[in-house]
Amino acid sequence: MDKYHVDVDKIEIKYKYKQKVLEILLDDSLALVDFIGIDTDYDGDIPIIRWKNWRKEDDIPIEPYIKIERDGFRLGQKIYIKTIDIFGFQSSTLLEIGSKKIMVY
Repeated sequence: MDKYHVDVDKIEIKYKYKQKVLEILLDDSLALVDFIGIDTDYDGDIPIIRWKNWRKEDDIPIEPYIKIERDGFRLGQKIYIKTIDIFGFQSSTLLEIGSKKIMVY
């Protein structure tokens, strides 16, 4: 992950704080991510999150570099990535292993 986006107008916070959120989005948008979960063998139905990382109590942002070592990735295999931000908004990304590349949906 290299960036995160959230529509500031959908966040239920006072207007005076929205500018601060915009500044964080521009400076270090990943600081707003609270949880990342990954299903490395998504079957297209219900994701089974086998790898997860979340914000710790000491308020350090989540590490944006994820390295998953797994033998046997195959052509057409789908990887589901779920993120939840500090405001509770959820989003997901679907990747597919292609010939010499990973496709993002």
